[in-house]
Amino acid sequence: MVSVYFPEEHKPLIDLLIERREETGSPTFPTMMHLMCFAAMVGYSESREGFQERTFRKGSEIKSEIFDGDGKDGLAYLLAMQETGSGEILREGKESDCYIFLEHYASIGLQIIDSWTSNNPTDVDGIETLLNQMKNEAHLRLDEEGKDGAPINPKI
Repeated sequence: MVSVYFPEEHKPLIDLLIERREETGSPTFPTMMHLMCFAAMVGYSESREGFQERTFRKGSEIKSEIFDGDGKDGLAYLLAMQETGSGEILREGKESDCYIFLEHYASIGLQIIDSWTSNNPTDVDGIETLLNQMKNEAHLRLDEEGKDGAPINPKI
C-alpha cells in the first residue's frame, strides 16, 4: 500500500474545497482523492518545468487503495508513463514510484488553484473561480483547434 500526501501549506485551500457549502449542502469536491486528481491534472496541464522531485511538509494523507477502489489509480500510472516515457514504471513493485508523479503534479496544481482563488476573494467557496478557469481553458483549446482545423492533441 502506498500513501500520497497534500502539502501541509495548502490545508486552508483543501479544507475550503472539500467542506460542505451552505447553499448546496455539498462540497466542491466530494473527497480529497477527487481534489488530488483535479489538482494533478491542473498541475500537469500548466507545468512548464517538467518533473523535478519536490519536498514539502506532509499534510493530509490518501492511501492508494482509495484511488484503486474508485478506479482513479490509472491517473497515477498514466502520469508516470508520460513522465518516464516507458512502461517499465508499471512493473510489479514500482507502484510507489508511480504515485510520486501524482503527488508532484497535485502539489503544483494546488499552488495554481491557490493563486486563482487568491485573485478572486469574493468567491468564498472557490467554485466560480474553478468553473471560470475551466471555461477559459476550454475557449483557449477551441481557439487553438480553430486555427488549423486539426483536433487538439492533449499532453496525455
